[in-house]
Amino acid sequence: MKILIPPHDYGSVVNELEGKHPASSHIDRFITQSTKVITAEGTIIAVYLPDRIASELRTMAYKVFQSVPRERIDNRPAAVGAATLPRIRKDGKLSNRSAIPNRVLKVLDRGGVRQATLRSSQHHEELEKTAELFKRLIHLYKKYIPDAYATQRATSKERPDRIPHTPFTAVYLNYNLRSAYHRDKGNLPNTLSVITVVGGDYAGGELCFPRYRIVFALRPGDALVFPGQELLHGNLPFSGNRLSVICYCERLSDE
Repeated sequence: MKILIPPHDYGSVVNELEGKHPASSHIDRFITQSTKVITAEGTIIAVYLPDRIASELRTMAYKVFQSVPRERIDNRPAAVGAATLPRIRKDGKLSNRSAIPNRVLKVLDRGGVRQATLRSSQHHEELEKTAELFKRLIHLYKKYIPDAYATQRATSKERPDRIPHTPFTAVYLNYNLRSAYHRDKGNLPNTLSVITVVGGDYAGGELCFPRYRIVFALRPGDALVFPGQELLHGNLPFSGNRLSVICYCERLSDE
């Protein structure tokens, strides 16, 4: 595995990109081979593992996840790249909560964008059918970042919402959404996310990290482990259909 230490850290200037879509001008290095990216101090930025998920696992997961009921993507404005407006309550008054405007949601609907979040309490059957996929992702996490894996497993072990036999509490399904730059603010601090693409016929969609000006190819069967709560990330444009799966540990409600 290649070790990459980015020569520059643009952490002080990338915040202005949040909510905007990635562009090729934000990138200096395109990563396509097995690579561990770390800072000069040894902190893990990401571990990229191309072609590590067998086709039969992807095919099964794609079939199962396609049947999961869609949720409206009205609560992820940064990822969508849209401003929010106050919700309108049933009595016609404005709510204190905000959401993505309906006109934006209609555009996403026409583009076939879908999302769903799987949790053990609600999606036991789907998670059980795809257990071998998660077992494979966990094996890769444990093998290549053992210390972080052990810490996350210990942290999640006592959580009643933990997905059995995993260090995760939720699985996010993203179908056809090109993410704008965002941080996964609902994630538990000091934990890592694992993302893979299980299916679709598409071109583009690479995952960008502007702080270090790097991008990962992220094709079907690839896996990427990274701190989604800390690092701004988003996708380059893509054409076609694409289903990505992100495993993570949710922030506790009182944090």
